Amino acid sequence: MSQRHKSKTAKADKASFFLTRASALKAREGLNASQGGGDAGSRDSSPSPLASPSLTPDDWPLTMGTMRTLMAELSDTIQATIRGQMQAVATELREEIHEISQRTEHIAKERDEYARARNSVADKLQENEALLGSVQLKLADMEDRSQRNNLHI
Repeated sequence: MSQRHKSKTAKADKASFFLTRASALKAREGLNASQGGGDAGSRDSSPSPLASPSLTPDDWPLTMGTMRTLMAELSDTIQATIRGQMQAVATELREEIHEISQRTEHIAKERDEYARARNSVADKLQENEALLGSVQLKLADMEDRSQRNNLHI
C-alpha cells in the first residue's frame, strides 16, 4: 500500500470519527429544538434532522460551531479523565510515602535500641577488662609470694 493511499485512508477514518460525533451532536440539538429548548436565533434555518426523515446523519454538514463544541467536549472529557487518573496516582503515592515513613521510623527506633545495647555491652566489656587486669595482677602477686615462701621452706 502506498504512503499516499495510507494517508488518504487515515484522513477518511478521522473524518468519519468526527462526522459520527457531529451527527450525535446534531441529533441532540435537533431533539432540544423540537422540545422547545434553546433559542431559535442561534440555530440555522435548516429543518431539524428529526423533522425531515429524508435526511440521514451522513447528510448533515459539519460546521465550525459543531466542531468547536465537539472539541470542547472532547477536551473536557480528556481533562476529567487525566485529572481522575492523576488523583488516583497521587493517592497511591501518598499511601506509599506514608508506609515508607512508618518503616523508616521503625528502623530508626530499632537502630537506637541496637546502639544502646552496643553501648551497654561496650561499657560492660571495659568493666570486665579492668576486673580481669586486677585479677591478673593479684594472681601474679600470689605466685610471686608462693615462690618466695617455697624458697624459705
